Amino acid sequence: MEWVRTIVCYVCAFQLFLHVLPGESYRKYVEFFGSLILLLLVVQPLAKLSGTVENFEQEVQLLGIRGELEELERNLDGMAGLRNEAIEEAFQKELIRQIEAVAGAYGLTEVTAEAAFGREEDGTPVLEEVRIRARGEQEGAEKAAAEISQVYQIPDGQVLVQLF
Repeated sequence: MEWVRTIVCYVCAFQLFLHVLPGESYRKYVEFFGSLILLLLVVQPLAKLSGTVENFEQEVQLLGIRGELEELERNLDGMAGLRNEAIEEAFQKELIRQIEAVAGAYGLTEVTAEAAFGREEDGTPVLEEVRIRARGEQEGAEKAAAEISQVYQIPDGQVLVQLF
């Protein structure tokens, strides 16, 4: 019953917001995103019953991390003329932070990651090997290693997860 009340309250608040919205130029965009939110509210209880909520949340988190990686790579490409040790060090630290976040998304805790970097022909740093030390289950470790290998294009067997 709480689910129905949440949907009704959302629809009322959203309609009120649409009436208060100044001008009509953004109305179709606001309605589109409002409809997406309503769809998520309607599907949420069904997803909880089927157990897909956790997988969906992991996918959303990993999608965000992939987007961050792409943005980092674009930023690094845009700074080709400014490339120096400080920028590369910041880039490497951010990649390690992202790798730790991916491992955390698969239920691993107390995650610490180390990475070995090489260079492409154009001088861009590239991940060659990742070592992760974490607490958690073997299944989560295997999934995290596979995801990291795929996202960061690290050769198979070069992502090592040690559980303690």
